[in-house]
Amino acid sequence: MTFKLIGLAGAIGSGKSQVGWLLSDKYGYKEIMFKTEFVRRILLSLDIVNGHPDYEIYFNLFYERKLKDKPSKLLGESTPREVMFSFSDWARSIDPDTSVKPTELKIKTYLKLKTQSLLDIVVSDVRFEDEAQMIKKNGGTIWQVKRQNNPFKVESPHESEKGLDPKYIDLIIHNDGSLEDLAIAIDDALK
Repeated sequence: MTFKLIGLAGAIGSGKSQVGWLLSDKYGYKEIMFKTEFVRRILLSLDIVNGHPDYEIYFNLFYERKLKDKPSKLLGESTPREVMFSFSDWARSIDPDTSVKPTELKIKTYLKLKTQSLLDIVVSDVRFEDEAQMIKKNGGTIWQVKRQNNPFKVESPHESEKGLDPKYIDLIIHNDGSLEDLAIAIDDALK
């Protein structure tokens, strides 16, 4: 059986999470994210660890669309996105591969397991060149998710939102219709 690795790239609000969810729900892909390591480190720096009474509240700040761009008292009136950008910039200044290493380790671990339920992987937040290179190095493909009239678009000058060089993109998934239309586009892409 062939191992499949798909990385998803695209602007904020393009539908990367929807595509990741559909691949996971319909096709059994294991969804992982580069940002998971950053969120874990941010929460650890705030002394918020799994088991802390407020862990879920803090965790959700970084993953719920409606909370990502709202200033939070829990984060000193910064938005979770601002905290992610700042932390990511700082961590990458110390070690440029800081998000790549743990994600690549997860991929290699799943590859070693080679069980049916963990065989295919989708990385739903490929934003930097080193992340794209790691996906390619491990035999993966990169799908760019595009949404023409993106209702969730956030203008950001941050490096992570500049988009990948087109040389890394293997396939473009257009997300301009319903969830059913998106599912059909994914079906077609997997054929």
